[in-house]
Amino acid sequence: MLVRTTIALGVAAMLLTGALGLPTRLVQRMLIADTPVLQIDAPAQQTQAIPTQDWPQVGRDAQRTNYTPLQVNPPYCYLWKWYEVPFASRAQPVVAAGRLFIGGMDGVLYARNASTGAPLWTHPGDGSPIRHSPGALGDTVIFSTHGGTTFALDAATGALRWRRSTGPSATAPLLDVARNRVIVASTDGRLTSLRLSDGAELWQYRSDAPILTTPALSRDGSLIFSGDEAIYAFAVDAESGALVWKTRLYGQSLGERYPVVLSDTVVYRSQPLYALWQLLGEGDVVMNQAGAVNPDWDADWRAVRPRITAYLSAQPHKQTFFVLDARTGQLLGVAPVLYTFGDNDIPNTPVVRSGAAYTAYVTYRARQGIQTTSPYAVHVSSQYDGELGLMNMQTLDDIVGLRTPDYPASNFNYEFRLTSDEPAMMTMGGNILYIDNWERLGAISLTTEIQGELVHVGTVSNVWPECGGGPDSGCGPVGPNPFFPLSGDPRDQDYPFPSPRVGEGAVMAGAVIANNMIYWRVIEGGLAGIGAGNGANCPPPLVYTQTLPPAPTPTPPVVMTSRALTDYVTLDLATPIMNPPADLVQRLRSEVADLVRDDEYLMPYYLQRGMSNSAMWPHNSTIPPEPPAITYNGGGNAYWHDSGELLLTLAMAYPYLDAGLQSRVRQYVSDVLIARYPPWQDMPWGGDWLKNGAPRELYPVPEDIRANLNNWPPPAASPLSLYAVWLWAKNTGDWALVQNNWSALTGLYNARRGVALLRRHRRPHRLRAHGAAIVRGRFIDLRSCGRDGGGCAGGRSGHHAVHRIRALHRPVLDAAR
Repeated sequence: MLVRTTIALGVAAMLLTGALGLPTRLVQRMLIADTPVLQIDAPAQQTQAIPTQDWPQVGRDAQRTNYTPLQVNPPYCYLWKWYEVPFASRAQPVVAAGRLFIGGMDGVLYARNASTGAPLWTHPGDGSPIRHSPGALGDTVIFSTHGGTTFALDAATGALRWRRSTGPSATAPLLDVARNRVIVASTDGRLTSLRLSDGAELWQYRSDAPILTTPALSRDGSLIFSGDEAIYAFAVDAESGALVWKTRLYGQSLGERYPVVLSDTVVYRSQPLYALWQLLGEGDVVMNQAGAVNPDWDADWRAVRPRITAYLSAQPHKQTFFVLDARTGQLLGVAPVLYTFGDNDIPNTPVVRSGAAYTAYVTYRARQGIQTTSPYAVHVSSQYDGELGLMNMQTLDDIVGLRTPDYPASNFNYEFRLTSDEPAMMTMGGNILYIDNWERLGAISLTTEIQGELVHVGTVSNVWPECGGGPDSGCGPVGPNPFFPLSGDPRDQDYPFPSPRVGEGAVMAGAVIANNMIYWRVIEGGLAGIGAGNGANCPPPLVYTQTLPPAPTPTPPVVMTSRALTDYVTLDLATPIMNPPADLVQRLRSEVADLVRDDEYLMPYYLQRGMSNSAMWPHNSTIPPEPPAITYNGGGNAYWHDSGELLLTLAMAYPYLDAGLQSRVRQYVSDVLIARYPPWQDMPWGGDWLKNGAPRELYPVPEDIRANLNNWPPPAASPLSLYAVWLWAKNTGDWALVQNNWSALTGLYNARRGVALLRRHRRPHRLRAHGAAIVRGRFIDLRSCGRDGGGCAGGRSGHHAVHRIRALHRPVLDAAR
C-alpha cells in the first residue's frame, strides 16, 4: 500500500513548539539524466591516502570496506582497558596519528593516547549524545551530535575550529579527502557537504525521509551513497549534491549501517519487518528442502543455494542483502543471503579486501561451515548457524564458505561466535578476519582466501551476572583473555560489572585495527587496547575506570513568569503560539492537507522490534490487567492506534490552518474519525482500522503482515481522548460534539476514575453550549469559561500536550531508545 506523508503529522505539530520534523514524501526510483558516470578504473584515492597505522573514519575508508593492510599477529595481550563512559553500540573508535577519538552518550568527545589509553583532552559538544563515530582528517577531528551540531576540533588540543547546525545526527561523518570536505547526514532528512577548513556549507541534499545511514563514497570519488528510512538507497553527485539515482529496497530500516562500495557495485543491508525467530525457522526449512546434507561443503551449498534464491525471490520483503549497480542504482539480482543477526537489528556489512574488485567476506547461512559442522557448536535458535563466506558480487550466487585446515571437518571451539540469533560484526587487518560478537572477539587468520587457523582474541567475562553469576557462568563458553575483571587478576571480584551498564543498541561496531594494535569495544562502556604479546605471560594492563570528574550538579533554571506556577495545573494554557515560523506553518498545513485528502483512517504504525514486549500504549485494555496488543505471528509492535491521539493532533494543528483547510479537517473529523472510531469508544477486535486505510509507515508493509494482524486483547479508550475532545471543541467551537456525546464521555471518565457518578452536572442539557472538559483526570465546568473556551478552572498547557504526542515515524523511536 502506498506510503503517504500523513505519518509526519504529529511531528509537524511538534515543530510549532521547537521540535524537529521529518519529511516523508514518496519518490519512486529514478535515474537522473546528464549525471556523471562512475569511473570504475579511476584510482581509489581515498583509500591510498590513509596511513597504514590509521583508521580515520568508520569502516576505515570512505568506501566503508572495514579493511586495513595492517596485520597484528597473535598471541594477544590487553595493553590497556577503559571502562567508564556509555557508548552507542554502532560507534567505532577512530585512530589517527597516534590518537584515538570516540564520542560518548554523555555528549563528550574523548581523545586518548592510542598506545597507552591515557586521556589527552575532552570536548563537551553541545551536551547531547554522540551517537556514532567521529572522523579525523589531517589535523582536524569531526563529529556530529544528536542535538544537531557538527563540530570541527584541533586534533592535538581539542580546541574548537568551527561548529555548524546540520540537524540531529545518528550517523558518522564521511571524509572526502580529495575535496577536503566532510559530509554529514541528519535524522531530519538532510545530507550536507561542508568545507573542512571553515565549515562553510557547499551543498545540501534533502531526502524524503530521515537519514540514519552513514554515507559512503564511490571508488572514483564522484558519487556519495546513503539511504533513508523510506527504505530508499540513493546516490548524489559528490561535487554538487544533485540526485543521481534512487532505488526502493525492502525492510523497515536502513539505519545503523552504511553502504559498502566495491569496484562498480554498492551493498546495502536492511532491518527486516519479519521477526528473527520466524526468519531463522523458515531458513532451516528452506535449506532442508535440498535433501540430505552433503559432507562436501561446496556441493551442499550448490544444492541449497537455489532453494534460498527461490524463497527470497518469491518473498522479497524477507531480503536483507542488496547489491546495486553503483552507476545506476539497478538491483543486480537476489543474493542468497538469509537473515542472521541478533535482536532483529540490521545485519552486518561485508568486508572488502584491498584490491578486491568484486569479492567480499560476508556472513550467511549454510548447512555446512566452520560453526555448524563443528561438534562443539550449540545452536541456540536455529538448526544452522551463521557462517563466514567469500561472495562474488557480480554473480551473487557464488559464495564459498571459509574453512579450517582439517576441512571437511571443523576444529572450531568458540574462538569466535557467530550464532544465528546473536549480533556479530566483521573487520579485517591484513590476512586476519575479526568477528566481534557481544560476548567475545575472535578471528580466522587466513593462509588462502578461504582457509585459515582460528584465533581467540578475548572474551567479555567468564562470569556474568545475567547468566547465573557463579564460577564459569559466562554467557557463552569460558575462554582466555577475559576483559573483566579489569585488573586482569582472576582473584578480583568479577561482577557486577562497573557502571555504566547502559549504552545504546546492540548492533555492534567491529574491532578497529590501527597503531599496531586492536581496539575492541566491550559491552556498554568498555574499550580495550590489545597488542601482540606472549600469551600467558601478559603484563598487567593499564586500567582506566572512575577517572573522570563527577558530573556537575544541574542548576535548576530560573523561572521568569508573571503567572503562578499553579496556573499550569489549574488553568487552560493551550493557546496557539503567536507569530509561528512561516515555513513550519506551511509544512504543517501540507501534512494536514495530505492526511485529509482521501478521507482514509490512519492505520496503526507497525514495526518489528525483535526481543521486545508487544504491549501497546496507551495501556488501556478491554480485558484488564492484560495489556492490549497488536501482533503478527505473536510478535511485533504497533503504535498510534488510538483515535483520541489523532483527534488531539488535529486539535493542536487546527489554529494554524487556513479557513479552507480548517473546513476540510472538520469534515474529516466528522465523517471519518468520529463516524467510524469515536475516541471515547473501545477499538474493536479486528476490522478495517487494522488493515484498510492510510498507512503511517514510511516503508511498505507486506500484505501478509497487514492482513494477519491480531489485536487481542483489543485496546480500550484512553482518558487522553477526553482532553482531545475538549481541545477540539475549544479550538473549533464544536461544543455540540461534547453535548451530543455527553453520556459516552462521562462513562469513559467514570470507567477510568473508578467512580459511579460525576459529582456535578450529570446531564448534558444542564450545561451551556460550551459543554464540559476533563483535564488531568478532573471534571471541568465550562460555564465559568469565556466564550472562547479559555480561562477554565482546570486544563493544562497545550505545550505540555504536544510533548505527549509520539512522532508518527520509526526513527523518532530509535532516537529515544
